[in-house]
Amino acid sequence: MTSQVDGQDHEITDEDLVAGVAGGSYRAVCGAWVSPASLTAPPGRPCVACATELTPAPTLASYEQHSRSVRRAVSAWLRICSTTVQGSVRRGAPSWT
Repeated sequence: MTSQVDGQDHEITDEDLVAGVAGGSYRAVCGAWVSPASLTAPPGRPCVACATELTPAPTLASYEQHSRSVRRAVSAWLRICSTTVQGSVRRGAPSWT
């Protein structure tokens, strides 16, 4: 949902979406309160905090893991975050990088 206040696309859970209908203000995954922009407004840039909350950093299952597998896990996580941020450019939103 694009925020009218900061112009970012925030992620909102189904429970928070239902809870916010009465007041018109919704709590995003990152904790920000979102007053939705007009439905005709173009999507804003993705909220990095929401993307990080939805795609947490990989953790080490044990300290015995091989360093190559750890680098691959971190690389995959960074690729997902990068794709999330770069996706706004493909949708026609202004680039913030």
